[in-house]
Amino acid sequence: MKKHYKKLILGLGLLVLINLPEVSSGSSTTSESKYLFTPPKSVSQWQYESLFLAIYRVESGCDSMKINRDEMAVGGLQIRRVLLEDYYLRTGKRVLLHETYKLKVSKEIFAFYTEVYGPDPERIARCWNGGLQGMRKESTKAYWDRIKNNL
Repeated sequence: MKKHYKKLILGLGLLVLINLPEVSSGSSTTSESKYLFTPPKSVSQWQYESLFLAIYRVESGCDSMKINRDEMAVGGLQIRRVLLEDYYLRTGKRVLLHETYKLKVSKEIFAFYTEVYGPDPERIARCWNGGLQGMRKESTKAYWDRIKNNL
């Protein structure tokens, strides 16, 4: 069978080919099936979901196709390539930048880093914004205030 590709120009000078699922076949196997969402163990389900939605609102206005050309960040959670490289080194799971447009994929990455950053919602949000040293950065305080307003 021939693979079908869709060209996606991100406006960042990048051309990405996305493998589309087979239309003619009866079984649907998408690349999304390899991402099984599991909420983090250290954070309650409710707390995690509300924090995820608040970050999703603040980062992209709930637009999973958002592109920030200044920071080279894409998707609903505004994920950058450097985060994906770190994620690969820590988990062995390779995720391509264009896959972060899928909310399920972004959610899986966010769940992993929720475990890394710890159970405190402020720490999770500030580290999501400023990296592992996010709690030490003055700039992430304003970000946390915006997240709190969206919880």
